[in-house]
Amino acid sequence: MNLQSILSLAAVLVGALIYLFASESAAKAGALVAVGALLVFTSGEDVALGFKRLGARLGLSSYLSGSISSFASNLPELAVSVLLVANPALRELAVLMVILAAAFNLLLLSVVILVLTRRGGYVEVPREAVEGEVEAIRLTYRLNLALNSLASRGEG
Repeated sequence: MNLQSILSLAAVLVGALIYLFASESAAKAGALVAVGALLVFTSGEDVALGFKRLGARLGLSSYLSGSISSFASNLPELAVSVLLVANPALRELAVLMVILAAAFNLLLLSVVILVLTRRGGYVEVPREAVEGEVEAIRLTYRLNLALNSLASRGEG
């Protein structure tokens, strides 16, 4: 077991103890946020490696394994969005959350590209990745058109 795995396990245990035994307060909320941040930063590499190994065992390409990992990382946002949409008073917040998440991901991608290319380098994108993304973009566009069509029927 490496140091990161030990820190992740310790963070889970500390978080569980705080959740179970600390009284409700801002300090408890802050401590749980800190534990969550520690978990994200210490377990991210292990999770990515796990997805890579699982993909290799299943015979998936590294691109497809990465796409599945990326989708899995967005599941918490999806769950919160579904819960917000279920409450009519919070639907606008669900839309705002999705837009902000997309904007943050775009900002992160921009920073990564700037860092990788700052000394005249370039980012090589495999053809398989481009072909897969084109199909995903087409599907997203079609779903967006269908949803907008349904929404406009409801307004009339």
